[in-house]
Parts: sequence; C-alpha cells; structure tokens
Amino acid sequence: MEKFIEMITNKENICGDPDEPKEIEEWKGVKVEDGEVVEIDWEEFDLRGSLQLEWLPSSVRELLVSRIGLTGTLDWASLPASMQSLYLGGNAFTADPMDGHLYVVGRISTQSLGKPGATRYYWDPPGWHRVSAPCDLLC
Repeated sequence: MEKFIEMITNKENICGDPDEPKEIEEWKGVKVEDGEVVEIDWEEFDLRGSLQLEWLPSSVRELLVSRIGLTGTLDWASLPASMQSLYLGGNAFTADPMDGHLYVVGRISTQSLGKPGATRYYWDPPGWHRVSAPCDLLC
C-alpha cells in the first residue's frame, strides 16, 4: 500500500507519518478483512498527487477516491480482477483511449477503447457506467 500512495504529497492524511507509516489496518478509510485490503474510501480526503494503480492490492473490491484532487494517468489494466466499484469523479485523471484507457476528464472523444470488441463507453458525469461485469464506475 505504501507504493500505491507513494505519489501522494500529503499522505500523512491517510497513514500518519510517511517515514514511519501506521499499520495498514490503522490507515484512515481502509477496510481490511482477514488480513486483506478490501475497500479504500478516501472520498473528500483532500489528497494531492496521484495514485499508482499497479500497486493497488489485488484483494480490493471497492475504491472510492472521488473529489479528492488527484491527477495523473489511469491504466485500467492495473485494476484488480476483484474490483466491483470504482468511484473517480471530481479528480483530474487522464488516460489514452487508443491505448486501452479511458479519458476520465469530461467526455471521451473516441467511443472505442481501441481494442477489437471493446465495450463502448459514454461519459456523461455524474452517473453510473458499466465497465465490465461486475464493476461499475461512478464519475
């Protein structure tokens, strides 16, 4: 999890002292079941920086990071297969729709994700959008 938040500039809002972070079970907004992180709810935490999705624990089923001021690029391929809900609205993420990503700020200009047979996405925040069974996006 330390790698997941490494690019957050004010990570003390989550884990305490960034040089000696608390145990993950004590992190704000993190739900742990049987020693595995299953939910991260940092909505409205006023974080700055970006998340590194490639370091998101594979056990995470719900990621709520709406309205917290994050920036950066999202790589959908990095999301765990266990993901059920992903809330991203109110941030300034970007991605390349031709590289299997989705442009998250505003509407996308390309309806295809750039891969044969890819699901088409229509971005009209706020609202629910089916990404793949069983994951929903709220932006």
